[in-house]
Amino acid sequence: MSEPVRRPGAVWLSASVVFLLLVLGGLWLRARPPAPTPPPEPAAEVPAPDAAQPLAPQPPLQRDGLLDAAAIAADAFAAGASQTPANRELVGRRFELRTVFGCGGPSLPGSTAAMRWEYDADTSTLRVSARPQNLASAAWLAPLIEGADVEAAEGFWIERPWRRTSACPAYRSPLEMPSSLAVPQQTLALVELFGPDAPRSRRREDRPYEAVAKMPPDQVAATQGFALVIEGRVAALPNGEPVWCTSESADVRPICAIAASFERVRLENVATSEVLADWRR
Repeated sequence: MSEPVRRPGAVWLSASVVFLLLVLGGLWLRARPPAPTPPPEPAAEVPAPDAAQPLAPQPPLQRDGLLDAAAIAADAFAAGASQTPANRELVGRRFELRTVFGCGGPSLPGSTAAMRWEYDADTSTLRVSARPQNLASAAWLAPLIEGADVEAAEGFWIERPWRRTSACPAYRSPLEMPSSLAVPQQTLALVELFGPDAPRSRRREDRPYEAVAKMPPDQVAATQGFALVIEGRVAALPNGEPVWCTSESADVRPICAIAASFERVRLENVATSEVLADWRR
């Protein structure tokens, strides 16, 4: 049986067709536009800060903050400066002042001390009293309020203003215990000024903040005293400053006044942290 004869022309034609198809296919692939690149994902938008968002309120000034303000004013007075920019920022700032008194024990019968306490063991009766001082006629404050529209000035002396803590000092021996008749040197007062338009109901006018309570002897700690706690806002004195200092000599520690508006006054038993009485305006 004879085999089929392959014709060279047919083979060449087939190879040419395949080659042509490959070339055309390559040209088509090169000419085809590239696939579009997907757009990048949009970046997450960061919200702009809200300019109207209120700032967090500042915490109330404590004892150490008020003492710092008094130190700045005393230094300015000694340097002959009349302005204290750092202190002026305190006007309107809330404060909470805690001062402890009666660290030497109960007052003697008939005592007229502004801040004192008594305890009657027979009746288990405790009496605590804190009377604001009438400072309108004080000689050291007169230069500040002369000519100003001030009708009354009431306030409290801050006990032991050289200490940043209000706690009673640690007496080393019974001989160091203060006498009930001793008058401590006072150099820093928290003062509330009243103009003629101020409601008279805000004044104490020699009326003390007083608490009377029945209390067993073990809840009365004679060496820990009692606390007067005053809350309010720092105010401005007639010269625009919140703190004013004066002294009779450059070598004598100045006496200073911190202007304040009282909003709450309370008396506490330091030994038990019990609130004995509370007054709010």
